[in-house]
Formats: sequence, C-alpha cells, structure tokens
Amino acid sequence: MKLKIKVIRPAINSLLKIFHGVTRYLKTHPRMRALVLMSSALAFLSAMGFIGWRQWKLAQLSVDDDHIATIHRSEEDLTKYGITFIDAAPGKLAVELKVPGEVKLNGDALAHMVPRFPGVVRQVHKNLGDVVKKGEALAVFENNANLAVFEMRSQIDGVIIEKNATLGEVIGSSEEAFVIADLSKVWVDLFIYPTDLSRVKAGQNVRVIDQTSGREITGTLAYVGPTISNHTRTALARVVLDNPEMAWRPGTFVTGAIVVDEGDVPVMIDAAAVQDLTGVPTVFLKKGDEFVATPVRLGRRDDKHIEVLDGVTVGSRLASTGSFLLKAEIAKGNLEEHEH
Repeated sequence: MKLKIKVIRPAINSLLKIFHGVTRYLKTHPRMRALVLMSSALAFLSAMGFIGWRQWKLAQLSVDDDHIATIHRSEEDLTKYGITFIDAAPGKLAVELKVPGEVKLNGDALAHMVPRFPGVVRQVHKNLGDVVKKGEALAVFENNANLAVFEMRSQIDGVIIEKNATLGEVIGSSEEAFVIADLSKVWVDLFIYPTDLSRVKAGQNVRVIDQTSGREITGTLAYVGPTISNHTRTALARVVLDNPEMAWRPGTFVTGAIVVDEGDVPVMIDAAAVQDLTGVPTVFLKKGDEFVATPVRLGRRDDKHIEVLDGVTVGSRLASTGSFLLKAEIAKGNLEEHEH
C-alpha cells in the first residue's frame, strides 16, 4: 500500500503542476487563450452538427403535421427487398396467456394389471412396448395355494409401458405384473400462476406447442384446479388431446397458449407492420407511389395482430413484413444497403 501511495502521489502532483502551468500560460497569452476557447467552441458545434445531420438523415424528411416522414418509393420498387403489404381490415383478436406444461399419461385410461391370486409366472406372452387388445392374454400364473393355473388378460386396448412379470417369478396379488396405457388420448397438464387464475376457465381454447419441435395442436381446457400446489405454487389446468398417431409422447414439455380474450375489432393489422420511430408506434401508409410514416394509436393485440384505434382506416394499404427496412431507410437514407 505504501508503495502504491509513493507512486500515485507524485503522478497527481505532476498533473496538478501541468494544469497550473497551462492556466498561468493562458492567462499571460490572450491569443492562445482565445485559440483554446475557439477550439472548444468548434468541437461543441461539430457535435451539435453531427446530431443535426443524424436528425436530417432520420428522415430525408417530407414533414407536415400529419406524419413523420415519407419514403419516396413505390410498392413495386419495395417488393424486391422482401417487403410485403397488407390492407387494414376488421378482424378477430385472440389474446393468449402462455404457460408451461407437460404431456402426461391419461390417468383414466391406465390399467395396472395384478394377478388374482399370488402365484408363480409360468408363461409370458407380451413384452414391454407391445400393443395389446382388451381380453388378450398377457401371462400365465400358477396359484401358490392350490397350484391351479390361471391367465392374466388385458383389461383395455393399449401399449405395455411397464412389465414386471418374469418367468419363474413369484408375484403377489398386490403387485403389478404389467401396466398398460391407452395412448389414443393424452393429458396436457398446464401450470397456472395465481396472478393469472382469474383469466383461466374450463372451455377456453388452447394451442399446445411442443417446446422442442415447435409442432402445435389445438385443444380445449377440460379442467382448472381449485387449489395451488405447495411445491410449484401453481394451479393445474388440463387439456385432453386426441393422439391417434401417438405423436404426443408423455413426458414432452410444451407451452400452452390459452385464449383468455377474444373479440371482433373494427381495424386490425399485422404486428409486423408497426415500427417504433422516436418512441412513437408508426406504420408506413401507402399514398400514391409513396409510403408515409404515420403515427398510430394501438389497442389490444395478440401474437400476430394489433388493433388500431386511430391513424389507419379500413382499406388502408400498409407495409408489413420487412417494414423495418423502411425504418432503416429513414435512419440511414439508403435502402440499397439492404439489397441482396
């Protein structure tokens, strides 16, 4: 520490001497003082000039009271940059609440197969993963008490998902020899946080989205639990999904997009059409062969669409996908930079 102080203190003293020396020099040399002040002023003006240039580039403006800026390009010209166009129109918004979830076995379509009497396994007809029909023989047992032979037959159509019957093994009357699951329907358990429970009700439509593949299917909430789990601090909501091709495997993590609000709106546009210009939500509205950056007042929204309360009317032609390129042109004044 003493070494650091010995090094730092002389450095500070040297800087102070230089500062005082420059100050005394400027006091005794008015022309040099004027030159330093002029240089400082020029640096300040240069910075302000750069800001002003950026503001000019921010638009290459055709500014009036109704809009922010005008892009002097036709729809045909902009299409080659990958920009698409839409017409504002009435529509239906579906506001979704997204929650985590998991595909589970259908608890109402499980068969836990136990022998009628304790006995020795004498024959095993089915193995793990086999598809079985109701009434089909699974195994043959020998009763421990009287050595009588009896069969175990499947109680449902399904797939064997657990097998504990091994030839020669003794299995008690309370032990599972097989577990069979009907996978033609599965449960999707969704986890609802308490703050969202008031918005979630049985009967609401749900998009179930596989978190790995992105595959999705639509279902309906069949059940919303009345209690909060002590472990997860969430409530259970359940979707029963048809699964005829067994594409939805139990254990798969999913996202449930629950439609919590749905209704008609007078004017609706794609969310991709809205850009933020200087903190103002803005769309690029076609007027003749130009696109005018026009502020809008927005209402409800879902993942893909937004309600427009003011600034756009039904039938208005707007830049949609790729409209960020028009924002870039306003900022840079050169759409050609985005050409491929």
